[in-house]
Amino acid sequence: MSNIPSVATPRFFVGETGETSGTRYTVALEIADQPVKASRRDVRCVSAIVMRNGEPLLDAEVSVGFHPLHAPKMQHAGWQPSELLLAHDHHPQSRPEQLHGSLTLQAGVYEVEVTVNREARTGFTLDM
Repeated sequence: MSNIPSVATPRFFVGETGETSGTRYTVALEIADQPVKASRRDVRCVSAIVMRNGEPLLDAEVSVGFHPLHAPKMQHAGWQPSELLLAHDHHPQSRPEQLHGSLTLQAGVYEVEVTVNREARTGFTLDM
């Protein structure tokens, strides 16, 4: 048995929103395999980049919401939809196009919804 600690690799997902006003948005998600801390097993670090025409969306107010479609455990636990917002931290590795946050993501199916300038866009499905 090795003494090297295991390092979980993040999971990457890319999805595209439905077309609204002739515009499609692409969302690249990175979800950490390891929880934020051992006592909060379902809380994961998540980052996202929202793109329009292949370029990061920097000139808009953007949020990404995760809404459970099929996750009975969450409903019993009083789970509410989470929203991932632009980070306002000054972390040296932060990039202005990335959204950062920690979300409660249990196993289940989610609809990922993108809101640009307070206008919601039809999302895509993510199976955790």
